[in-house]
Amino acid sequence: MKPPSRAELIDYLVTTGIAGQVATPRQNNLKHYRRLVEGDPYHQFGLTFQRKWTFSDVLALMAQRCGVVADEDYVQGRALPGVERCARRPRVHGGHGRGRLLV
Repeated sequence: MKPPSRAELIDYLVTTGIAGQVATPRQNNLKHYRRLVEGDPYHQFGLTFQRKWTFSDVLALMAQRCGVVADEDYVQGRALPGVERCARRPRVHGGHGRGRLLV
């Protein structure tokens, strides 16, 4: 099976709602980060923390781990650059015994 071209992938991501106008806009995600650090149990997913996290801490972690924009003032999401970064990870980690990849 031949992998899709970049244009085909973008079309698919937009058509399926993974990119483009989505049901969970960035503003919603930022609100959830704030609720997590404010101690809202619904947004802590059963986690307990060993230290106090700030909104900036969570946003920085999400930027590092998931590729979200680290600028607190940026309110429009960008899924495609993050997807492309993730697509490179199997090539970086695969077969070398380094790192973990959760699919």
